[in-house]
Amino acid sequence: RRVQEALPTMDKRPLSNIVWALGALNKNAALFAALHLELIEATSKMCPAFSARQAANILWAVARLRDVAPGFLALAAPVARNFAERASEAIAQEMSNVMWSIARLKKTHPELKSIAEDLAPIVAANAHSMKPQEVANTVWAAGQLQLQLVDSAKEMMDACMRAARRSVESMQPQELANTWTGAALLGFRDEEWLRLVSAKVFRDGRTWSRRDLRLALPAIVWAQARVGFKSAEVLECATSRLGSGFGDVPDWGILALVWSYRELDGDGQHRDVVRRLEAKVAARGLTEGDVQRAAVSGPGDWD
Repeated sequence: RRVQEALPTMDKRPLSNIVWALGALNKNAALFAALHLELIEATSKMCPAFSARQAANILWAVARLRDVAPGFLALAAPVARNFAERASEAIAQEMSNVMWSIARLKKTHPELKSIAEDLAPIVAANAHSMKPQEVANTVWAAGQLQLQLVDSAKEMMDACMRAARRSVESMQPQELANTWTGAALLGFRDEEWLRLVSAKVFRDGRTWSRRDLRLALPAIVWAQARVGFKSAEVLECATSRLGSGFGDVPDWGILALVWSYRELDGDGQHRDVVRRLEAKVAARGLTEGDVQRAAVSGPGDWD
């Protein structure tokens, strides 16, 4: 109630912090549903005054609330434009968050892709200072948005992949997966990156959590198949760690693994795995058409 009463005169900093906090709450933001409408109105009025950091935080929250509090989507376009006007003030983390947010909003706000394209040269200039998660989010976003790899977008990808190569050893499994799938969706093939990740997966995959195995590993296998990079190390890791335990792997992961093994296992060494995967596809009521759709879409597009 006190927040509600303070909204009409609230300054931009606490206002942006509240929206960010709702984004961090994600599904639990519904607990504050009575506050949403007035908060959206107050944020909209304040929009031209937000700093680059505040705009980035708000856009991140809007992307997080996309499905659980869609009323906040009304803020997406004006906040993104605000950030674009102040992008030169932004740090690498804010750039990465905005790119990620625009990709998350691609279905509801496809027009924001042009802002991502305009941001590419600034992102490229900041890529050297990005942390592993920031690199992963940026490359994932570029792939989801299907940015054309020409001029500044190509420079951005080159810079991000240089940063990815430098930080590969400190990347978490999901960061490896997001980086590789983003690059794969663009048809971007970086030979050194592919070798580094293959070696890391083979070495560290045995210690990955079940969550990483069910989410990150299928995406990594799919990404190597998508760019035509045949890594016996990655397939060996997938075969030994997943084995017959595909029950908790999401539908996209099962479908992507079927397609990827077919593409990569030319000598039939893993044919038993393929048969088990195909049986799982049938048991879930999925089809060969679904396999082909998963092959094209990438994990971020599968519903």
